[in-house]
Amino acid sequence: MQSILILGATSSIARACSEIFASRRYRLLLAGRNLPELERIAIDLRIRYKADIDYTFFDISQIDSHEHFFSVVIKKLGSVFGILMAVGLIDKSSHEQTIKANFSGPVSILDLCAQYLVTQKNGFIIGLSSVAGDRGRKPNYVYGASKSALTTYLQGLRAYLFPFQIQVLTIKLGLIDTKMTFGANYPLFLAANPKKTALKIIRALDKGRESVYIPGVWRVVMFIIRLIPEKFFKRLNI
Repeated sequence: MQSILILGATSSIARACSEIFASRRYRLLLAGRNLPELERIAIDLRIRYKADIDYTFFDISQIDSHEHFFSVVIKKLGSVFGILMAVGLIDKSSHEQTIKANFSGPVSILDLCAQYLVTQKNGFIIGLSSVAGDRGRKPNYVYGASKSALTTYLQGLRAYLFPFQIQVLTIKLGLIDTKMTFGANYPLFLAANPKKTALKIIRALDKGRESVYIPGVWRVVMFIIRLIPEKFFKRLNI
């Protein structure tokens, strides 16, 4: 039975992806900071899908703990076939916390995962990035910079792992209707449902895609935004 590590497993999208993986009879290890919520999710998945589900504590910001954490993962699962990186933090925290959660932390743990996958020469990594990384914008420039760095890292990682037949899928998320956007001043008609988003993520994985925008309309939106000259763009509040 192949095993998948879900990082940031309490997020709406990660949970929806976990349901799909569980329905396919993958063995799952759910990782995150909220242990009571992880336990509830694990119990629900076990009951509904008769799947082998375990959970453990993981804090993306505690970079010094990542090596030990991954050794625990291997001990629990025996082997890992896939990793879903669904950890992220929007610009409601300090710049340092935002960068650590969205870039330096993911790089730390994904480097460990990548080196492990190289030894078995198969598997996949899914990284949830954001359309915010396509251009630096006034309202969330640190968040955008961290996601831009993550997207570039995943692109390089994809090239590095290609000879080992390991798929690296970058998901550029637009507006998703989750607790991270609840109460915010966003155009909610553009917001995607987490369950539909998860279906699109797994479909992209199945098709061997490298990078996709979800919802797809954001590919066009960000293309237009990137075309706006800097002298005009800096005057806009978008």
